[in-house]
Amino acid sequence: MSKTNNTERRSSISKELEEQQSQLSLERQKVAELQRQLEQKHLEQKELDRKASKPRQSPRQEVSSPTRPPSTLYRSNMREYLSSRHDLTRLPVEVTEEGICCGFLIKQGEMVKNWKKRYFVFDPKARNFTYYTDHNQKQVKGIIYFDAIQSVWSEAKVGADWSHKFYIKTFQRIYHIRAQTLAVMRVWLDILLTTQIDNAELNVQ
Repeated sequence: MSKTNNTERRSSISKELEEQQSQLSLERQKVAELQRQLEQKHLEQKELDRKASKPRQSPRQEVSSPTRPPSTLYRSNMREYLSSRHDLTRLPVEVTEEGICCGFLIKQGEMVKNWKKRYFVFDPKARNFTYYTDHNQKQVKGIIYFDAIQSVWSEAKVGADWSHKFYIKTFQRIYHIRAQTLAVMRVWLDILLTTQIDNAELNVQ
């Protein structure tokens, strides 16, 4: 009789252990699931924080390309082409008979983000946009080649830091440039956008 009781007792203890192990396994699964949910929520919150802290970019406003006359007037007579669109007599932009356009603009430095006044020369024959320290054109500060220009645009922002600001994107960098007035900026945009037309036609040929 005692042997039977011992056997039954062992069997009962064994069943209790199995039940406890089964419950422990379930508890571990629940803990693992809770940890997974907490990690997922942590990642979601981290992504939300990252988006919230990311500076908002202002909407980029691509300037529409100038309406090119059928005779491609800007190629044969840049001065006449610009005069048909702007009152050059009231603007500080000089346009020669050869189509060279000159004038002062304010450019932001590439490394040091300060703004400096530069004298820009747009030469359609040399196919480059060169800027100098002053109008004497003795010290070249940089050259933007027409072939490297990918796009030109202004930005839909207002305020002292953004007024009359436009951009020239090349393969190497983006140039940040400001004009004295909105009218001056529009003249330079019309000048620079002619390079987009020529580049597009050169790529097709």
